[in-house]
Amino acid sequence: MRERQFVNKVLPRGHTISEAEDFVVILVMDTQWEIYFVASSHMLIGLCSACMYIVYLVSVFNDKSLMAIPYYKITIFMSTADIVQLLGAGFVPGLFVLAQSTGPFWLNK
Repeated sequence: MRERQFVNKVLPRGHTISEAEDFVVILVMDTQWEIYFVASSHMLIGLCSACMYIVYLVSVFNDKSLMAIPYYKITIFMSTADIVQLLGAGFVPGLFVLAQSTGPFWLNK
């Protein structure tokens, strides 16, 4: 019954359910590619931002004149939390989404 309702809504009259099933498969494939793109983009943005932040922190840490100022010591300490947050907010959820969408059946439930 649901298949017939789907056919009536999506396909014009005269088309068969097998054509509707082909349409659903194409729709799911497009959605999968969108999931991969969004998840990998989140991972890439989080990883690139964390890498650039690490380069900045290493350059500040190696400069003796900046490390003499107490503010920069606090900045280095606080920035490590920012790096963890960048990796946690972008990389880990993207990795989870990829693992969930490509993993075994029990993981998708």
